[in-house]
Amino acid sequence: MIATTINLRTRDSFQQQAQLDHSQIIIKAFIESCKTLDASILEPFMEEDNIFEDKSKYLFLAGLKTLFNRYKSIEHLCSEVYLHEGTCAGCRYGKAVNLFSVVLSGRNIFKDVFAYFIEEKNGILIDIYRCNLFCNK
Repeated sequence: MIATTINLRTRDSFQQQAQLDHSQIIIKAFIESCKTLDASILEPFMEEDNIFEDKSKYLFLAGLKTLFNRYKSIEHLCSEVYLHEGTCAGCRYGKAVNLFSVVLSGRNIFKDVFAYFIEEKNGILIDIYRCNLFCNK
């Protein structure tokens, strides 16, 4: 199965005007969303009119929700998500990615991993997108 790339790129105006703190808040909220499998954590920090160029706020959040629901839809299993460091083996070869290991436990244990590359320049958020070709560090 070929996964689609999820790409979220900040606008040039955001990159020029954004404060370092605001970028870090968005990044932390994004990581927390992934760790809790809850896209609604990120929503209040996204401003659709001045941050995102390629995708609307709601399209991006819908993609996250679809990914998260894949794990939440398996009945009778308890999920835990762990954050690890990984490396992109594809388009951003050698760059660090955030790996999220989802462990579903119940009668059987199911483990799956998804990864995101968070691009920053001088501490300002440039891009967040899903990495589909990665390896553990």
